[in-house]
Order: sequence, then C-alpha cells, then structure tokens
Amino acid sequence: MRRLFIILALLASVGCQSTPAPSATSTPVAKDSPSGESTPDSQAVVDEDTVRLRKTTIKTRRGQKWEMEAEEVDWMDDRSQAKAKVVTWWLIDENDKKWVKVDSPRADVDMDAEVVTFIGQTTATRIGFDETLHVQRLVYKGKERKFYGSGGVTWHRETVDLAAQTLTATAELDRVQLKGKVKGKTTGGFKGFEEPRKADSTGEN
Repeated sequence: MRRLFIILALLASVGCQSTPAPSATSTPVAKDSPSGESTPDSQAVVDEDTVRLRKTTIKTRRGQKWEMEAEEVDWMDDRSQAKAKVVTWWLIDENDKKWVKVDSPRADVDMDAEVVTFIGQTTATRIGFDETLHVQRLVYKGKERKFYGSGGVTWHRETVDLAAQTLTATAELDRVQLKGKVKGKTTGGFKGFEEPRKADSTGEN
C-alpha cells in the first residue's frame, strides 16, 4: 500500500502565524470506521475539531527543529495538539542533520508549547554514538531544549551502564543527569566520559 504523508510545518517568523491544518491529501480515517480503511478525498471527523490521520509525518521549525513519523495521529487543530501512536522522532540541527532518534509506542504533541511527551517503553539514541536511553516516560521541552525522563531509566554509553529513577538531559544527549537509586557497572573504565562530543558526520540522516 502506498504510504500517505502529511507535513505540518510551523515556520518561525517575525510576525505571528497560525498553525497550518492537516492537508486533505492525508486521507484521514474516521474513528468509527469498521474496516479501518482510508477515505480518499475526505476529512473524516473524529470529534468536532479532531482528524485521524494514517502514516503521518509532522515537522516543526519553531525553536529547535524536529520531525516525527507515526502510524496514526489524532490531530486537534483547535488546540494545535496531536496524539500519535507508534512513533519515530528525530531532533534536527540548523543544518538539517539528525542528532537524536526516539522510538516510542505513543506520543502527545503540543505544538504551541513545543512539548513532546513519549509514553511507554521509549528508546532514545544519540545518532553516531554508542549511547542509548531506555525510559518509561520521556518529555522533550523545546523551549528549554531539554529531555526529562521518569518511571525508571537505563542509560548505556560505550562501556558504562547505569540505572536510575529519573533523568534530565540536554537536547543532544551530550549531558545526562540521573537521579534516584542510581546503580551501574562498567566493562572497561569510563571511556567516553572525559569530554563532550559532537555528532559524527557519518551518522544517520
């Protein structure tokens, strides 16, 4: 089946801009559709101001840029919010290079507040490095350019594995702070902890 995409782009500018509505080419699907099939050339309404979209890509250029692909999105245009299922999310720098990848079963997106909340067993990877976070709940706050994790965290960086209750990290994951019953082990010293690193130019695009 041909993948169907909708791009919701928010372009930062000096003046105020309204959040663009989903395009009709995304073929949204009504929540009560018995077959779950797309309805071409229609904007099926889930609630009064909510549209369900399949195979959707959401992008933002407000604050620090990011992009998210999802299997299903309920877009609430009146509040510039979305609820997504089975998501892959990337943090993008000013040169359109992807720095961080997040995979999660669910995500709540607030475009105006620049907040993305990942819910369920979530994995965040620093692209180009042997560095991975596993966390039950992860919140990205674009205005602060930080991640906040809770509900149990495990962090792997090269030769070190740590477990804790919560985390605070910079957007690029080059600084991670763990709190609450921190435990860990190393299999070769603290390699990779001496100084901050920059993303590898050969990393995933």
